[in-house]
Amino acid sequence: MLEGENQKAYKQGGVGQEALEDLEEAYNINAWIAGLFHQYLGEKNLELGAGTGTISNFIAKNTPLDLCEASEACQKTLRQRFPENKVYPDFYTIENQAAYDCIYSSNVLEHFADDVSAIIQAEKLLKDGGYFVAYVPALQSLYSDFDKMIGHFRRYNNNEIARIHQELSKQKSKMQIQSFQYFNPVGAMGWLVNMKWKKKRQIDKKDVVIYNKIFPFIRWTNLLSRIVKGQNMLIVFKKVDL
Repeated sequence: MLEGENQKAYKQGGVGQEALEDLEEAYNINAWIAGLFHQYLGEKNLELGAGTGTISNFIAKNTPLDLCEASEACQKTLRQRFPENKVYPDFYTIENQAAYDCIYSSNVLEHFADDVSAIIQAEKLLKDGGYFVAYVPALQSLYSDFDKMIGHFRRYNNNEIARIHQELSKQKSKMQIQSFQYFNPVGAMGWLVNMKWKKKRQIDKKDVVIYNKIFPFIRWTNLLSRIVKGQNMLIVFKKVDL
């Protein structure tokens, strides 16, 4: 179930729902994000927070994939778009214990008030050696009114990684952080100007189209994220045998 700002934002016509529809236009960027997950996929996979299927569209073509989405409006779209794929409405009620090789999410983990509980649930659903891979918004300094409007509880940084590591250790979880990496320094500048300084309350579709067109030519700037932290982060968790 969606709660609070998430519930309002992802109803039909909500600002979050509209953002998902606008981001569907960013084919080059979405294909690149999907590519980040490929090396972790296995024989049975689950997308957490599949939205309208923007990332699923790239992965479901060649890979066994179940979908999980809390928004009823998005569930309807997913069932129409992927009639052969299982769609779950609630991550916490999935009963496929130790069934998945990989669970991945794109811009979803930040919507959980208790993100560690989501990681623990992923642990229950993963096989030993399986991966939970989360692409998330980064840098709390970029947190804006728009982030709050679309149900973001946080943006991720090194301190958040340390917090998650400590909580997982306290709970004696088998989930360990294998790696985390920042991406998209150019996008960080755009978010800072538009969402933080100008306080925009929606994503401009024209900006999405323009950025999508130039992305193949500026993709190399992701290399700079080792020095200048970017707008997004990829966190890789692995279920290990303690």
